[in-house]
This record gives sequence, structure tokens and C-alpha cells, in this order.
Amino acid sequence: MCRVNLYQQFILKLKDHILGCLLDREYEGDSYGEFTDKERNTVLIASEEIFHCKMLQINYTTYDVRWDSDTIKPDTYPDVMVKSPETGPEAQRY
Repeated sequence: MCRVNLYQQFILKLKDHILGCLLDREYEGDSYGEFTDKERNTVLIASEEIFHCKMLQINYTTYDVRWDSDTIKPDTYPDVMVKSPETGPEAQRY
């Protein structure tokens, strides 16, 4: 698949995600439902640029109300595990 197509698909999915959050839609496992091109065009991304980072540092509050941070380096450990938004007896935890 062409690199431009991957970029365009990512931008479409990103806009769908942002719209779903802004419109408070129910998350349906992999998406917030379908959006039209007209709806997607209401989300503007400055210069529509995506940057590749060698390192990401995330600051957060721990369970005992202390500040901590984690560093993610895609070159060495590209996998990140997060809690799933799914609920119910058959739902995956992560």
C-alpha cells in the first residue's frame, strides 16, 4: 500500500475519533460509527502534519496521588498496552 494512502487513512480515522469524542458518541469497539466527509471536514488539523518521534514521555498521577512518568521508545519497545473501553462479561480488559 502506498505511503500517501496510509497517511490519508490515518487522518480519516483520527478525524473520526475526534468527532466521536466531541459529539459524545458511544464507542463501538473499533470506532464511533460512520461520519460523512462533510462532518470530517469540520475537524481541521493545523497543516495536516504528522511528526515521527523517537521518544514519548507521559506524565501522570499514580494511585497514591503522586506524580510519575513513563517513557515510550518505539524503536526499542513499540507495543503499548492500555485499558479497553469495552464493558461486559465477554469484553477484553486491554
